[in-house]
Amino acid sequence: MDDDSPYYIGPKDIMAELRRQSERQAEVAHAEQLAEIRARSRALVWTGTEAELIEAIRKFYESGWLAATDLQDALRLASLHFVRANGTAVIKPYDVEISVAQTNSPIQQSKPEKELIERRQALLAEYKAATGNPSNQKIYGAKNSGLHKPQFYEWKNGKLSVDSVTAKNFERFLAEKKLPIPRERKR
Repeated sequence: MDDDSPYYIGPKDIMAELRRQSERQAEVAHAEQLAEIRARSRALVWTGTEAELIEAIRKFYESGWLAATDLQDALRLASLHFVRANGTAVIKPYDVEISVAQTNSPIQQSKPEKELIERRQALLAEYKAATGNPSNQKIYGAKNSGLHKPQFYEWKNGKLSVDSVTAKNFERFLAEKKLPIPRERKR
């Protein structure tokens, strides 16, 4: 082939293509570095020990301050959001199962999930019968129920811990058969 052919690829073309590929790889590497920095900048720096963080997360979860399906889920989320000052994870994701097994949490001593769900369904049905059959939305939308929609369905499906303050307060509300008081809407 001669240099005038439209299909001819010469050394200059090859060098230009290699340069473009190299520049593109450098751009991708830089973008990955920026993404990692952004991810770390959203993390909370923990200066205590791993055991202290696990205990703090357990307490927050049991008090109802953390929205998680169970203690293991709360610790998994904490492993994503808490780092040491050097940027390493305080709780490693594979340590979460071990950490849950090591805590003497009342969560693991709770009734089987099926019995819990049945008990909660009966409590809700009894409440509805005594208060004129309000909808689930009216119940979780009430300012005196003490919870919101996600917590209501976690409670109803047995995912909200028996020992959480939210569950205890809501069950007290149902047992006392208080009529739901609608929340004031923001304007």
